[in-house]
Amino acid sequence: MVDNLSEEKLQEFKEAFDYFDEDEQGFLKTRELDRYLKLMGWEGTAADIAHFRLSIDPNATGQFDFEGMMNVVDMVMKKGNIEDDLRDAFRVFDKEGIGSISTQVLKEIMRAIDPDMEEDDLDAMIRETDSDQSGSVDFDEFMEMMTKE
Repeated sequence: MVDNLSEEKLQEFKEAFDYFDEDEQGFLKTRELDRYLKLMGWEGTAADIAHFRLSIDPNATGQFDFEGMMNVVDMVMKKGNIEDDLRDAFRVFDKEGIGSISTQVLKEIMRAIDPDMEEDDLDAMIRETDSDQSGSVDFDEFMEMMTKE
């Protein structure tokens, strides 16, 4: 996805990186990643930030370079696209526009995605997703289920 960025946008990210690189060593502090992202207009969850930190600094050196930053930008862009796509899909099934879909509708969706899924597995997935057993799933629960690895 970063490969699709224009030269102008790539230059903007480079300028942001250079701005944050106060000592001009070519590295940023991993522990400051959430601050950098906020300053660039993106606020993620603590889990997102932890995932990004592990991705760019797997050996816990405490720093990352411009390539690492661009890897984070790529993950942020992909996450945004996935979330947007899932939100659009959720709206299709939330016919009443109440912000939730019934577990029965969710079961039909999952059966359409994977017709070979065993009924017991499907029921377990629905129970896990609808942990409060309300009989409905909101967007956050839906997204968590759909993005679970």
